[in-house]
Amino acid sequence: MADNINNSEKSGVGGRMTFTQHLYELRKRILISLGALFTFFLISMFYQNELVEFLCMPHEKAAELLKADYKSDELAPRPHLISFKYGSPFISYMKMAFLISIFLSSPIIAIQIWKFISAGLYSNEKSIVYYFVPASFILFVSGCVIGYLILTPYCLYFLAKYTNPSSNPALISLDYSISEYLDLIILLTVIAGGVFQIPLVMALLSKINLINYKTYLKGWRFAIVIIWIVSAVITPPDVVSQIMFGIPMTILYFIGVLLAWMMTKNSTG
Repeated sequence: MADNINNSEKSGVGGRMTFTQHLYELRKRILISLGALFTFFLISMFYQNELVEFLCMPHEKAAELLKADYKSDELAPRPHLISFKYGSPFISYMKMAFLISIFLSSPIIAIQIWKFISAGLYSNEKSIVYYFVPASFILFVSGCVIGYLILTPYCLYFLAKYTNPSSNPALISLDYSISEYLDLIILLTVIAGGVFQIPLVMALLSKINLINYKTYLKGWRFAIVIIWIVSAVITPPDVVSQIMFGIPMTILYFIGVLLAWMMTKNSTG
């Protein structure tokens, strides 16, 4: 009898976890997440040279596009990545490794967050998480890949081309800071990944009955205007970059309308 009472006190009333047990569980999930983050950080630092070469691919692509604009290779400007300070590459590599470790460990961290909060969710709330979290990760990765392979090289190409007048292409030396370059690459890639969340956010708002798909359809003209304004703000001031960013955002918006309609249909059905 006494053993049963002690076990009940340890497990909490009605089988629920006590406040102390919640703290232990939270500490466990945090330690696992930090362990995964630290492990991927060490791996990223160990392969820092390979990662830097990989991140410099948009720069090389932009240099090839810039070279193709000139008839002679001697006249074509040659952009270089340089370091202005002794510690600049080290700090840039540390930042790069940290951001890559966050990206690689994000599935593990998401699982730990899910295990901690799932006990307090209802069945319908769990079903939303089951569908939306994997879809969100897939869309984010897809956006990052497209942004890195397509959007970023052309943005760099325009910025490099804008530096010198066509009458005198050698007027200004195209030397860029490696730290600023890595910051720009990461920024454009993350923005592209975030943009790909548009249809999922629209579907989620429809799922919780906050915005109906009919509202999205009624305001599609206003949404298109906002999309192209945002595209003009977050991209270099050239038409090509804005089109390359604005068209996918427009397509994603209407995909979001379709998903919102499917959410509404399933909830009413």
